[in-house]
Parts: sequence; structure tokens; C-alpha cells
Amino acid sequence: MGPSVNIGYSETAVGVDSIYESEGTTDTVSATFKNTFHLAGLGTVDAGLDYRDQTGHYRGGSDGMGGAPRAPPIRSSRKTSASSLRPALNPPTG
Repeated sequence: MGPSVNIGYSETAVGVDSIYESEGTTDTVSATFKNTFHLAGLGTVDAGLDYRDQTGHYRGGSDGMGGAPRAPPIRSSRKTSASSLRPALNPPTG
């Protein structure tokens, strides 16, 4: 088996239609790069890299007390991480 690459994207919209009338979105991009190295007589070693980038946006609505909607503040956050896959030695099979 040769190198493999997996790439994913997801987006989610969240809304609260109660008296708060708030909404938000999150989106995530992720990727995994992996390779299997064959070691003569010892088995194989899997090694690679995981990457994830997640972003969220939130917009608040009314004051929750039945009053008029206020100017909606926008809150954003972002989290990015990358890590190497822990190499795993797989004993020979068969």
C-alpha cells in the first residue's frame, strides 16, 4: 500500500429561534497524510501528519426579555492544529 491522503470539509449552521434569535456557523477543514513503510523482516511502520482548521462565528439577537432586537455582536473563534501520527510498528503477518 502506498501513501494516502484524506481531505475533508464540513460546514454547520446553528440557529436558536426562541426569544434570543441568535445564529452561528462552524466550518472545519481536515487532512491526513499517511504512508506505510515496509521493513524487511520486521513488518511495517505507519507514519504521517494530521491537520485540522476549525472556525466558528456567532451572532447574538434580542436581549431575551421580549424587547426589540439589539445590534447583533459578532463573535469569531479559530483553532488550528497539526500533529504527526505516532509511528506504529506492525509485526509481519502470515
